[in-house]
Amino acid sequence: MNKAELITQLQIALDHRREQTAGSTTKKEAEQVLTAIADVIEDGISAGEAILPRIGKFKAVERPARTGRNPQTGEPVQIAASTAVKFVPAKQLKDFLNA
Repeated sequence: MNKAELITQLQIALDHRREQTAGSTTKKEAEQVLTAIADVIEDGISAGEAILPRIGKFKAVERPARTGRNPQTGEPVQIAASTAVKFVPAKQLKDFLNA
C-alpha cells in the first residue's frame, strides 16, 4: 500500500466512523490526519517511546559499531554506530493477525 492508497483507506474509515456518507471526508483531511499521526510518532520516539493503542510501540534503539564484510570482496568493513527505530506490536494486533 502506498501513501495515496493509505490516504484513500483512511478517508473511507473516517467516513465510516463518523457514520457519514462516502466522500464527506476529503482527501486533504485524511492526509492531515495521517501527517498528524506521523508527527505524534516522531515526537514520541524523540521523547523515548511512542505508544499507539491497539497498534504497538515505537522506540529508538542504539546500534553499536560493528565489523561487517564487503559482499563483493569479502574484506572486513567497519560499520558505524547508528540509531534505529524498533517496533513492538501490541497484543491486540498480534491476536488479530493470528486469529
